[in-house]
Amino acid sequence: MASTERRIDNKYGEQYELLKSLAFADIYLNKKDGILLVYYYPDTEIDASKAQVIINSVDPIISAHNLLYGMTDAREENLNITREARSLYSDNPTLKLSKRHAVIVNQLTTRMLANFFVKIDQPVIPTKVFNSLSAAEKWLISN
Repeated sequence: MASTERRIDNKYGEQYELLKSLAFADIYLNKKDGILLVYYYPDTEIDASKAQVIINSVDPIISAHNLLYGMTDAREENLNITREARSLYSDNPTLKLSKRHAVIVNQLTTRMLANFFVKIDQPVIPTKVFNSLSAAEKWLISN
């Protein structure tokens, strides 16, 4: 199965361990820095039901590892996160346990749109949009 082969390839390096693969996303853990990363597959629409699957999947991981930081990799093409999904993400109880959340995008228009949604959705923790994994990590773990 081609998609399984893609999931096995860890594009985030040795620091990130693949914990769970879903039909539309992979969940990685960076124990050293306390970062939980969700990577969304291309050509995916994240609606409220998929957002709830993500929340239910990451809640026990965040609690078990006492993670302080979250990261969303939204660099793939044709990724859409609905308003209902964003609402669930921005105000879920486990998110409130984190200190910061970073979103990674790769295009200027996507970055502008993501920044707009961060402003209107008003997440309960500081959230910032980045163009690279390294910049997002640096911001997350800085005081």
